[in-house]
Amino acid sequence: QVAFDAEARVVPGGIPGLRVSWHIHFRIVPDPMPPFFSYPQGIHCLLYLDDVDAASGPICLLPGSHLLPLLSIPKNNDADRDGQLILPVKAGTCLLLHSNLWHRTIPTTKDAHQRRVILFGYNPSWVRQDVARGVKVDATLTDELRRDAGPELRELLGEFFW
Repeated sequence: QVAFDAEARVVPGGIPGLRVSWHIHFRIVPDPMPPFFSYPQGIHCLLYLDDVDAASGPICLLPGSHLLPLLSIPKNNDADRDGQLILPVKAGTCLLLHSNLWHRTIPTTKDAHQRRVILFGYNPSWVRQDVARGVKVDATLTDELRRDAGPELRELLGEFFW
């Protein structure tokens, strides 16, 4: 009934202006709202492998935004928002976010050093994220795990169907 996802992100150092605009990881808001609908809850873990300071593009969160299902921020928007929180982090920090919490990164500067992050997602298996991101690989980690997986692992990899 749940799916686990993992991916890695690497931002090179010394390149100014690298950033990620305001976004959430998934949105499920049916219109009209069906009777008995319950918003899906997902947790995403960001594990930082490097220190992230103001030069390296720290994460910027909009606290409480996961409770505002109709909040919409236009694509490619980097504007500051009332109540935002900027978090420089140390290597080894594990940041847990609700998957619908609006967040972005502050643009890097020429003094930035490499920023490596591993993202782990824990979501209902019926919420699919089939959006292509990053560099296409020949075989994903999910494909490798699925090859010899038993029924429990296959379910964790998103093969549960109602």
